Parts: sequence; C-alpha cells; structure tokens
Amino acid sequence: MRYAFIALERLILVLEEVEPLDAEAALLLELELAELELLVPPDVVA
Repeated sequence: MRYAFIALERLILVLEEVEPLDAEAALLLELELAELELLVPPDVVA
C-alpha cells in the first residue's frame, strides 16, 4: 500500500511540472494524501 502513496506523490510532482499548482491546490492535495495515510492501518503502509 505504501507504494500507492509513493506513486500518488510522484504523479503530483509530474503534474506540477506540466501545470504548476497554485498554493491552495497544492495544500489541498497534501491534506488529501495525509488523510489517506491516516485511513490506512500502519501495518499496511509499512
């Protein structure tokens, strides 16, 4: 499951290179990723 989060983070980086995100959109993406990580049990993320 951790690989899915890494893939999402890399996808965001690629998207930012193509079309830079404004500060609000970047913050919202970071919050969504953090929320997803909280929903997944720690033993699955590790």
